[in-house]
Amino acid sequence: MTHSPTKPTPLFPAPEWTSVSAQMAAQLAHEIRNPLLSIKGAAQLLEKVVSAEDKTLADYDPSLPNVAGLREPLIQVLLNLIKNAVDAVEKIANPTITITTRYLVGESMQRTGGRKLPVAISITDNGVGVPAELEARLFTPFTTTKPSGKGLGLAIVARIVEEHGGLIAHDRPAVGGARFTVYLPLFVA
Repeated sequence: MTHSPTKPTPLFPAPEWTSVSAQMAAQLAHEIRNPLLSIKGAAQLLEKVVSAEDKTLADYDPSLPNVAGLREPLIQVLLNLIKNAVDAVEKIANPTITITTRYLVGESMQRTGGRKLPVAISITDNGVGVPAELEARLFTPFTTTKPSGKGLGLAIVARIVEEHGGLIAHDRPAVGGARFTVYLPLFVA
């Protein structure tokens, strides 16, 4: 797939601004109501991208409620985490990537002084894992383990998750590899 940049053009002439604002508000309301589509969409995209000989597991909680969030940024978060997992298992004999969603009733994460974050989305791989010396600054810009990496992916992911009122965490599964979990608040009408 190739990407060709487009020429920048003015977004909206001044007289159309009110109409555009109304359209943007309507789109925003739609995106807030439908953020789970981004989770399912990212998982479906992964299933299309991963070849048949690769092992992919999905574990979705059917009771998952709607979360507060915008579709495109959440897709970016999930695709970045999935891409990192794919990169991590690239040279593994039996690569496994697991996508898990959970509704953490009664045990949700909570931001300091903030609201509860009962929706958890985890991307787990059995790849090389994150070196211990990088764990403390994993979400800091310009931190990378990739030879050609810029070190911006996880920093952007963390910023988007925080802008959605959520948290992102990293841990090491018992079987090795890495697990990144995004915790998000519920959508409240």
